[in-house]
Amino acid sequence: MARLDQLESEMKQSGMRSTIDRNAPDARWGYLNQRLIQEAGSGQWGLYRNTRMQMAAILELEERLVDALATYLEVCYLDINGSINLPTDGHGRLLSGDDPAFSPDLGFLAPVVIGQVGRVAERLRLNQGEVAREFLERANKIWNQSNLPTNPKVAWERILPELYP
Repeated sequence: MARLDQLESEMKQSGMRSTIDRNAPDARWGYLNQRLIQEAGSGQWGLYRNTRMQMAAILELEERLVDALATYLEVCYLDINGSINLPTDGHGRLLSGDDPAFSPDLGFLAPVVIGQVGRVAERLRLNQGEVAREFLERANKIWNQSNLPTNPKVAWERILPELYP
């Protein structure tokens, strides 16, 4: 519930509804989607990654475990690619178009995210092959749309020993 309280506070600060109806996820989801659009538009890929993590946590709270797993796996893919926040002016406009939005040299796998993936996969009773298929399906969509630097198969090879030591 702390995550929902934090989200409600952010929504109030942004001038959205004063309270979240905890039984109406559309308001939360709409707000988070709006943030994703803003973050992607201003090259704030680290913040975008964090928002996707929030969305995964909400999906998990709602017991939408397949969607939660896919979103946590997306976060892993963004992490491996080294998502960064590009420099912007005070209005969210990019200062330079030459900076890379992703730097695999800065890529990492957050133990918390790996733990979430493992826990949700276990709750879904998925084996390693099924988790791999889910990851590759999601990562290939992102890779084809965004042309991230790390091939999904290479990324999975980095995730595999962390998730299944």
